[in-house]
Amino acid sequence: MKKPLSIIAFIFLVLAIGNVIFYCTTDVYIAELFFNSDSLYLPTLFSDLLAEGGKLSDWFLTPAPYFFPDYPMYFLAYMIGTSTFSQIMAFTIIQLILSVFVCWFLARQVLQNNAFITAVAIVTGLIWFALFSPMSAFPFILVSGHHHGIFISAILCVALWLRYESSQDSSRSLLLFLICATAFLSTLSDSLFIVQFTIPFTAAIIWYDILTRKISLRRLLLTATPALASSLGAYSYKYFVFYRTRYPHEIGLEYVHDSVLQIASFFETVIRVHPIYSIILLGYAGVIVYLSLFSFRNAKTDSPTRKLAWLATFSVFSFCCTIIATSLVQHPPVSARYFLPAFSWPIIILLLYLEQHYRQYSGIGGVVVSGITVALLTISSITYEADKDAWVGFHPSELACIDEALTRADASNGIAGYWDAKRLKMQSTRRLNVAQFNKELKEFYWITSKRFFKDSYDFAVIDKRFPDAPLEELLMRVGGQPEAVLQCGSKSLYLYGKDGLLVRKITSKRSVYQWQASELPTRIGILADGGKLKKQNIAESGCLTYGPHEALPAGTYLFEITYSSPESSEVLVGKWDAGLVPIKKIKFREGHLRGTNGKLDTIRGYFTISPRHHLKKLEIRTFSFKNTDLSLAHVRIKKIK
Repeated sequence: MKKPLSIIAFIFLVLAIGNVIFYCTTDVYIAELFFNSDSLYLPTLFSDLLAEGGKLSDWFLTPAPYFFPDYPMYFLAYMIGTSTFSQIMAFTIIQLILSVFVCWFLARQVLQNNAFITAVAIVTGLIWFALFSPMSAFPFILVSGHHHGIFISAILCVALWLRYESSQDSSRSLLLFLICATAFLSTLSDSLFIVQFTIPFTAAIIWYDILTRKISLRRLLLTATPALASSLGAYSYKYFVFYRTRYPHEIGLEYVHDSVLQIASFFETVIRVHPIYSIILLGYAGVIVYLSLFSFRNAKTDSPTRKLAWLATFSVFSFCCTIIATSLVQHPPVSARYFLPAFSWPIIILLLYLEQHYRQYSGIGGVVVSGITVALLTISSITYEADKDAWVGFHPSELACIDEALTRADASNGIAGYWDAKRLKMQSTRRLNVAQFNKELKEFYWITSKRFFKDSYDFAVIDKRFPDAPLEELLMRVGGQPEAVLQCGSKSLYLYGKDGLLVRKITSKRSVYQWQASELPTRIGILADGGKLKKQNIAESGCLTYGPHEALPAGTYLFEITYSSPESSEVLVGKWDAGLVPIKKIKFREGHLRGTNGKLDTIRGYFTISPRHHLKKLEIRTFSFKNTDLSLAHVRIKKIK
């Protein structure tokens, strides 16, 4: 009976994946999930590297670069697919198949039979929640670059550990090496792996050893091996990523209350939409209590029950570590995608326990769960009425409108806000280059390649729905009046002609630009006559001006700082420095500011930006000392060569 049930389970898996494909091609919410700017990270990256001659060293990667396992999976999807849409769909299918594999491998360690059937039941259940639980963590099992990859790695690592614990032959060394290698690659790819696997894994082993009186120095050293590999992966990040974009973590107890409320809202949303999930959570809690109180101590050392008890303990530690870490950290803000393991482990543990505890039914329960899930999916698909605004072929009407206008204008090189740039590039039927700009019309180096930024552009796209999109009035002031303006849905298309849009103030040799002090940010200054900035309170000290944060191409520059102070030339009234931002400030000039007897004076100097620092942003700062008066008139930059 086992083989027929496995065949039925396989058929259910195929049908579940078929339903995923149906919803991904008809449901607007899923389409938006696939084609938002964050989800288009890997499609854009691989298109640039494999089709457009780009280099990884040109990229400002995500804080979690997702090298493993997302890169290998997407490379395979890229080879299979012939378009962005088909590649994304191929990735989704590959990720779901890999999820089945790791769940099967895990189930084999804690079940005597029916591991594949149980794995299919787990993944079909996750698929059902993914398709019908918007605003939760579940939908992220369908997309790349949203932490599901390291959850797959975590499942693989705990399965390898359970196999290691029960092995007595030479394969133990290989198993330990695979755990360490996976931990290294996963942490290098995503530091969240430390919270979701490394810490709970170490804690679960120590807790297990204390309860079973197996703790020893050798076991502690053994436990430390995967943790050491994970730490090495975190440390190695700086050697693998050229432009480092990881968040500076802000930790404090003042964030806990709001974070906990936000986390609770994620679970409340799923429970409200799907009350059955509350039953799953209660069942999971009951299994944890039962295994902890009755099965953990009484089962044989290497029995499936003892292994399941350890796995359940690990899942609890992983859940708690994720809650604690995200509650204490303000930046990055709490997001549902961080909690995919916390949402998923209750389903995994509960189904594994039911299959183990009621093994006399020989896989029938797993097939029933899969069958019910697939039946619900299929009924929903059959009765589903596609939204009239659904994206046919993932090419919405507003993008078709933009494509048509760009074709007529023979324009292919443009700018847009962060949430539009990758979508325009990857969803267009034309081969576009679209650079990201923020609302101040400055180049936005976030999950993009520096190759996308040019000295001039043909067009700009602005969508006022996004608060960080470039401002229309600023575009007109800096770039001038466009040749034509078209409205395509919510997006405005500004056509400037071939290379007609200049948004950099300094581009070629002998380019000059002067920033009035009033255009620069200040800490202690107030506006004075003639666009100057002066100290608001003479008794204060601090940064009078900083900026202009202009992205400069490689070359040699002359800079000038024009200022005045009523103090005599013998008095030091402040200091200045010049350098490059934003990753880590590179300071190349600094000096003092002396009194000018009330007259304007100018500090001059030269600096060179190497090709390695091409398009990094210039920052010139002026600082004022206590009890001295200082006013800044302007900062001037000229490209010499």
